[in-house]
Amino acid sequence: MTEAAMSVKFLIHQSIDTMAFMEDQLLKRLYWLIYAGHCTSDMYGRQLLFLRQANDQTRSLMPLEVPDAQLLGQDEPSSPDHIGSEHSYVPGLNALSRLFMVWQSSQSTATQSMENLQAHIERAHRIADNLSPELSWKGNHISGDFGFDVQTVNLKITQLHIRANLLEQMNAIAKAEGLRITPQVIVEERHRVVDELLDILYHMPTEVFDANGYSIIPKIRDIGSALLDELRTGSSGRTLQASVNLDRLLAKLENLDLRPANASQYF
Repeated sequence: MTEAAMSVKFLIHQSIDTMAFMEDQLLKRLYWLIYAGHCTSDMYGRQLLFLRQANDQTRSLMPLEVPDAQLLGQDEPSSPDHIGSEHSYVPGLNALSRLFMVWQSSQSTATQSMENLQAHIERAHRIADNLSPELSWKGNHISGDFGFDVQTVNLKITQLHIRANLLEQMNAIAKAEGLRITPQVIVEERHRVVDELLDILYHMPTEVFDANGYSIIPKIRDIGSALLDELRTGSSGRTLQASVNLDRLLAKLENLDLRPANASQYF
């Protein structure tokens, strides 16, 4: 992935101004796909040479939200030579990129703080709130377009994963400050994250999760790990609810994680 990132960065700096429109747009899409992979890897503690730094001005590198037919110069979607979808799935890619930029920004401070992490959780909420209807998960809402449904799951799980990751960093700060009880703001947001995760797991068809591949499974596991902390440190009422939610989560994971025993690591 590092070699791919270096090649893409070279092309952007040396050749993008002379590229044809289609090549320009495909390079920009590839740039953000690699960036998403870098951020995901970094969240799991596998640091790579980042394609984009947190303070880079990359707005001009966002690909245009046009369908592939327009990218290929096909004006008539109904023509015999038509290739690709009439819809554009680039808005989903751009939304995913904005989510990962929130996470990268949250990690760019020299000294981490509860306030910084909380502010970035709120930014992740705002991005989800401003998604277009076909990419928004509002509970039991399926767009009817399989491609959009796949992107909806990816965006929602990624947003929940980022929130859960930032919450665990907040919890680590609280413990370092000697707090024996998890702060209420962390507990409440944890509950929202788990509730939203279970909502989409139990309402979106399994084949939509399957289409996202194995990369989504460790994100779900990471989100669910907060339930284990709740079982260890929560009050009796919270512990009971955490146990129920954990059972529901594990039941879904059993159906989703069908990876062969000899499969390589994934993220």
